[in-house]
Amino acid sequence: MAMITKSEFGVVAVNNDVLCKIVVEEMLRMDDLLVPCNRRGKPCRKSIFGLNDDMLSSVDVKEQRKTELSVKVYFIAKFGESINQMANDLFDRIEEEFELLCLDKPKVLTACVKGVLSRQLQERDVEVVRYND
Repeated sequence: MAMITKSEFGVVAVNNDVLCKIVVEEMLRMDDLLVPCNRRGKPCRKSIFGLNDDMLSSVDVKEQRKTELSVKVYFIAKFGESINQMANDLFDRIEEEFELLCLDKPKVLTACVKGVLSRQLQERDVEVVRYND
C-alpha cells in the first residue's frame, strides 16, 4: 500500500517500502548506538552496496486508518546507552524525515529492543512507544 497525503502543493503518494528504507537509513546513521535486527532478534547484515532486503525486516510500517501510520522498529542496543534516550532520538529522526516528505508524523512509533550487545548478545524484550496526536 502507499501512504497518500494532500497538501497545498498537490498529492504525495509514498510506497511502504520507501518508508521502510527511510527508517532503516535513519537506524544506520545511529550505528554507533544500535544494530538493526529482525523480529526474532537476529542482527541484520549490512551490504557493501547499501541496503538489502534483510535490513527491511527490521521495520514494520502499517497503515492504521486512511491517513495514520504505525511504525515499529527492531534493534539491538549497544551496552552503556540509555534505551529510552536512544529510542526517542530515533523517533525524532524518523519524524523529521517524514516531515521532509510532506507526510504526517506516524501516529504510533514503537521501538522493540531485542537485546543488548556488549561482548556477547544478551537477549531482552523491551518496547518503547511514542504516541503522536
